Amino acid sequence: MLLQLLAAATRGGEIAALIDTCDGLDVASAAAAGIDLNRLLWIRGASSGRVLSALSESKDRIVDRALKALNLVLQAGGFGVVAIDLADVSPRVLRSLPFTTWLRLQRIVEGSDMACLLIVPEPLARSAGGLTVMCTGRTTWNDGRVCRFTGLDTGIRVISPRRRVDGSAAVRALANDSD
Repeated sequence: MLLQLLAAATRGGEIAALIDTCDGLDVASAAAAGIDLNRLLWIRGASSGRVLSALSESKDRIVDRALKALNLVLQAGGFGVVAIDLADVSPRVLRSLPFTTWLRLQRIVEGSDMACLLIVPEPLARSAGGLTVMCTGRTTWNDGRVCRFTGLDTGIRVISPRRRVDGSAAVRALANDSD
């Protein structure tokens, strides 16, 4: 979903930014998804191998550096979409961040045409625009000798202060379009 969002933004002539906290972006997949890499600011964090082996730099520090980069990009402006990938960060580390972190980022985004996307393992912060999307999914594999991907069991909930909507059909449509 993130790659499709970045692709749509860059195809539309916007500049997009991705703060890749754990250096997990597959550039080949990004290009295949249609992202114009010339219009993407990719800020790479520590790779997972370096995260596990780095004794001097804790995960807390890596997340802190990523959040500082996000803050700088948002304050600079000029981006259509800004995303930070915190999906591989422990929920314990994310919950230890002060709540004011998210309020400060929310104030920067409020009133701008910029979309800021937080990719996190569990709900973390409220949206400045009143829209929170929670995606859940499970990869299914067949039981034969060769493990092959057979599909995603997905669900989307669009959560706003006023209502909850199940958007599972929207995810299936998105998955079918990407085939």
